[in-house]
Amino acid sequence: MPSIPNQDFPNNMAVIVPSHISNASRIKLLMTCLDSLLNQVEPTPVYLSISFDAYYLQTIFEKSLKRIYRNNFPELLSIYYRPSKTPQFIHIEKTYELIHEKYDWFLFCDDDDTYKTQRTLVFKFIIFKCITQNSLQKPWAGLYELCDNIPLTAKNQTYEYWSFCVHKNILADFFSKIRRNHGDVLNHTFCDLVFTNYLKQLTDKFTFYPIEQNNYNYITYNNSSITNSIRSKNEKIKNSTIEFASVSELITTLNEEYKKNMDDLLNNVMIYTLHKLDFDNVLKIILRNHYNYKENIDPEIINALEKQHDKIKSLCDDIYNK
Repeated sequence: MPSIPNQDFPNNMAVIVPSHISNASRIKLLMTCLDSLLNQVEPTPVYLSISFDAYYLQTIFEKSLKRIYRNNFPELLSIYYRPSKTPQFIHIEKTYELIHEKYDWFLFCDDDDTYKTQRTLVFKFIIFKCITQNSLQKPWAGLYELCDNIPLTAKNQTYEYWSFCVHKNILADFFSKIRRNHGDVLNHTFCDLVFTNYLKQLTDKFTFYPIEQNNYNYITYNNSSITNSIRSKNEKIKNSTIEFASVSELITTLNEEYKKNMDDLLNNVMIYTLHKLDFDNVLKIILRNHYNYKENIDPEIINALEKQHDKIKSLCDDIYNK
């Protein structure tokens, strides 16, 4: 388990922004994001790790920076350019490796979201208050903004990674455990869920202080987050109605539907396995009222789902239970 030392007033806090720019419209969102982070009531260094689909997008971004800041580039902003498309948690890991000796506390922000002006101040104040009052019953690990007033410890409650402010030792422990046997997970869009579930597992031994005030502006258009996307597609698959004249026709149709939606099914397996369900119970949720036909479904489909379950279970056993 990581050890968290006592800290003085946390001036040693930074914000990490992972960003991949796939089209020009996202640059405007990123600039709005950076503006909100650089205009906090409590000034806090911002580290942007960025990659682009094409070089012309990088040129547009750099011109936008020059147009906005002219010759007065923000001292609080550092930018790391990545040479090729980079997954979210690789951005975070690479940035963490470069700056972890400078800072003890890390916040995060998606590149199309924004902070309210007092967000970093609230986090710093509560860290300082908890430390000076010595009011924590368990070792100190971080803070998080409450979602719908539901605590992190609630069963099946899912939090976004940007809800948290975490100590550097927590990040170090997470990356160390992932890299040991499951480094490929850092390349996946669901790594944020693996990370937040990792934090959830630590609540038995560490304190994550809940903040009731929400100072994060989350863009929800087009189900942009992986969790929202998975949830909506999951409902679409589960609630679809299929008319059939015979069992064989049903099985044929189901196989076609499952193969067409295999990526979404695999994501669903991942989510439910993270919630510690065994494979049979995962199938019950995914197949719903067609569960009784599981023996008739194409074995390749079932095998692919079981392989995903075994992979995620192995990951959970390695990083959550040790």
